[in-house]
Order: sequence, then C-alpha cells, then structure tokens
Amino acid sequence: MGQEDNYASSAKCMEKLLGISTNPMQIYRTVTKTSDEIADLVAQETPTVELSTNEKVYAMLDGGMLLTRPSEWKEAKLGRVFKEGSIYQLSEQRKEIRVSEYVAHLGNHKEFEIKMNVLTDKYESLNERLIFINDGAKWIWNWIESEYPKATQILDYYHAKEHLGTFAGFYFRDKIERQQWIETSGNLLKKEGVEAVINLIIDLAPKTTTIEKEKVKLLNYYTNNLSRMDYPAYIRQGLLIGSGAIEAAHRTISQKRLKQSGQRWSINGAQNILNLRVLHKSNRWSEVQEMLKAA
Repeated sequence: MGQEDNYASSAKCMEKLLGISTNPMQIYRTVTKTSDEIADLVAQETPTVELSTNEKVYAMLDGGMLLTRPSEWKEAKLGRVFKEGSIYQLSEQRKEIRVSEYVAHLGNHKEFEIKMNVLTDKYESLNERLIFINDGAKWIWNWIESEYPKATQILDYYHAKEHLGTFAGFYFRDKIERQQWIETSGNLLKKEGVEAVINLIIDLAPKTTTIEKEKVKLLNYYTNNLSRMDYPAYIRQGLLIGSGAIEAAHRTISQKRLKQSGQRWSINGAQNILNLRVLHKSNRWSEVQEMLKAA
C-alpha cells in the first residue's frame, strides 16, 4: 500500500477495504524497516527472458526531476528493458508493452549505471539485437559505448525532431511556414535520412548572428549523432524509433507516487519507494512477499 499511494491515503484504503486499522506512520515505518532487503532484491539479477529466434530486446534510460527536502530538485534516473514480443499493437496509432523490467535511482549516473547493468548485462550477447533508444544525454551514450559496444544505438526520433523545432523557432517568423518546414524536415529524416536534412539546413542562409549560432548548434548535434539517426534503415527493419516507453514509465513508476501535491522527499525515503515501485511494475511482487514472510 505504501508504494501504491501516499501513506495517509493508503491507511484509509486499508481500513475501508480490509478492515485493518493502521496509520500513515506505521506504513512509513514498514517501508523503512524493509528498505535494505528491498534494495538487495532490486540488485539481484533476474533470469534472462526467453526469446524467440532473432527476437530483439529494447533498453531505454531517462531522468525526471523529484522535489527533495528542504526544497531542491534532484534527478531520478529510470531504466526500462523489454523484449520485442512484449509489444502489442492495440490500434494503428497505439502500442502497449505488457511486460518490462525496471530500475530507478535517485542520485548520480555512475551509481545508476551499476543498477542498470543488472538488467542489461544478461542481454549483452545479443549484440545488435540489444537496442538502446534514448535522447541526447552524453553520459548515456558513453555508458552504452563502454559497456555494450556491439549494441544498436538509436537517437529518439521525436527528440531529434524537437531540435528541428527549436531551430525553426528562430529562423521562421511565420507560424504556418515554420510548422510546414518542421513537418517536411521531420518526414525527410524518416524517408531519406539525416544527411539529407543536414544538407537542407546547410542551404538555409542565416539572417542574424543568433540564427547562425542556432544553425551551427543544430548541425553539430546532428553530426555528432549521425550513426544513431539512420531512421530509414530502422523503419525498414521494423524497429521502434521513439523512446515514448521510458517517458510513460516516468509517469507510472515515479510521478504517480512521488510527485503528488505538496510532497518533498528525503533521498532515502524516495529511493525506498522507487525500489518498491520497480519491483511491483517488474512483476516481482511475489519476491517481496516471500522476503516479508522470511523476516
């Protein structure tokens, strides 16, 4: 109950549904008392998910901000791993991922990388069938290149398109012209590739010094990520090109529980809840139950 909702609401829910009289402090103490054992569970490597022939595994990493005490925002880093067969097409525009493994860490990226390795090391032998889709954070790509040099790296398409939008906001004054250019360039990214878009940007004559700086910034960003932006090839192979799955995970893993009105967390308190949340959402709650029985 403590990982599902705030402690006060959890206490009320338990009394209404189960007839168990408790209070927020008792739930908090239970979460805190079991924190070391829960952290040990998160650190344990789980069995490799059974894969069909040539099946791919996706891994995504991202960060989201949480308000900590006394009044400081800190980044909670989140990782999500799922196999290709877990993706279900609900409609033409909507997919659902039914089984995933998660890990979360409120702290620096080096500590998070150690935790993320627990999820991804077992898939290292897949080589290019281990596919990382992420935004442009340098530490993420550095970690992937160091730990999984043979894996496929894809820069989130929508993040790449967002950079087009930022530049267009400086270059085009007319909103309609701006939007048309963004859509045309975004489609070009998918159909002809990043080099075609780079050439398109090069041909634009800067009107001000500010626009010139934004143009150079965009070209540098695309050039530095060139090997991760072969969207036509990814689409032909039937690969995902967006990191929406990790953005959705932020909402379900951290924001739903840890960003409620007025909440400010201690580092340990937030991490305890994050650990419980990732175990729950990774379908590992039976392990928590067994741990509690043995305590």
